Amino acid sequence: MLGLGVIGQHVVDALKALGYPVSTWTRTPRNIDGVTAFSGAESFDEFLSHTRILINVLPLTDQTQGILNARTFSKLLPDAYLINMARGGHLIDDDLIQALEQKKLVGALLDVFTVEPLPSEHPFWHHEAIQITPHISGMTIIPETVRQLSEKINALENGEAVSGLVRRDLGY
Repeated sequence: MLGLGVIGQHVVDALKALGYPVSTWTRTPRNIDGVTAFSGAESFDEFLSHTRILINVLPLTDQTQGILNARTFSKLLPDAYLINMARGGHLIDDDLIQALEQKKLVGALLDVFTVEPLPSEHPFWHHEAIQITPHISGMTIIPETVRQLSEKINALENGEAVSGLVRRDLGY
């Protein structure tokens, strides 16, 4: 798992509940029971060397732009598979096609793209090892969303702290 924000934590919890071994890579250290955690640039290659299914949920920042590239794919375990459900800007499209053709990856599931909607002439549509979903990895549950918005508005009106604020210095 690349990234461990709210979405990443949900995915990790689901995978752990299903009995899968889970490793994570994050910008800063995290400690989660039953998860092998890697953090920082210095541990990225080691994380990749233990990874067969790479799931990306990173925020798109200057540091993560293009992180899903030929170098990253070359460090994964044999028969690796990519799932990108974060942002299209993480992926170098041509590097993915090349990694699939060279059998460095056996497949990819892509929910996000650099250009959306994905143009009809894009090679991803016709590649037998690529599965495409229409940017639906995170469903909005209307009652939950309304409840959260209401609570945040009330907290702001009462001068209380609000969760989920963007840290502009980090880009997410």
